[in-house]
Amino acid sequence: MVADFEGRARELAELDRLKRLLVDLDQRVSERRRMLPDGAAIPSLLEGIGQVAKRRGLSLEELELRPARPLELYVERPFDLRVRGDYHAIGGFVADLANLPRLVTLHDFSLSPVEGGLELHALAQTYSIGDGARVADALVEGS
Repeated sequence: MVADFEGRARELAELDRLKRLLVDLDQRVSERRRMLPDGAAIPSLLEGIGQVAKRRGLSLEELELRPARPLELYVERPFDLRVRGDYHAIGGFVADLANLPRLVTLHDFSLSPVEGGLELHALAQTYSIGDGARVADALVEGS
C-alpha cells in the first residue's frame, strides 16, 4: 500500500512536467504545419520561388508542377526547377529556398556548366497535409 502511494505520488509530480512537454510539442507541430502549404497556396509558393530567382539575378528556365502524390500522412507536391546563373547566385538561391516560410526540399539535383555560367536542375518538393493525416488528427483529438 505504501509502495502504491509512493508510485502515485511520483506520477503526480511528473504530471506538470508532462503537461508542459505536451504544450511545447503541440506548439512545435503547429509551427511545422504552418510551413506546409495547402493546395491553394501552391501557385503563390511557385510565384515566390520565381521572385527569389529573379532577385538573385538568375534566369528561371523551368518551374513546372508535377502531379501531387498522396501518401498516408501527407501529400508530396513535386515540381521541376531549372535556373541559370553564376555559382554564387545559385548558392544564394538554394539558401533562400531553405529560408522560405514554406517547406521546400531539393532532390535529384544537378549543377552543370552552360554558356555564361551554371545551370541548376532539381526535382523540388513541398508537402501538405493529406487525408490520412486528417484522419490521424481526428483520432488523436478524439482520444
